[in-house]
Amino acid sequence: MTTLTKTSSGGTGLFGSFSPKDLAPRLGTSKEMVRIFLRRYYPETHVKNKAWNISPELAKQIEKDYRNLVQVRETEKKLRIEKELAGEPE
Repeated sequence: MTTLTKTSSGGTGLFGSFSPKDLAPRLGTSKEMVRIFLRRYYPETHVKNKAWNISPELAKQIEKDYRNLVQVRETEKKLRIEKELAGEPE
């Protein structure tokens, strides 16, 4: 049985599909930042001038990868600040 699910962006996909607008609230960022992330780390997910069509499985992987990247960047920032406070050169 095939089900069509309406996404929050108004698109309809087979078994549901996602766009950057749908993923943004889940990732706690803007749709523009999601697009930048997708173009850099998942270039195969988008064809220029075409609608985004991200499967639920890929959306889960994107969410995991995005959260991991954010965590790494936050850790790097924290270490940089700690070095600065300790007076260590970069």
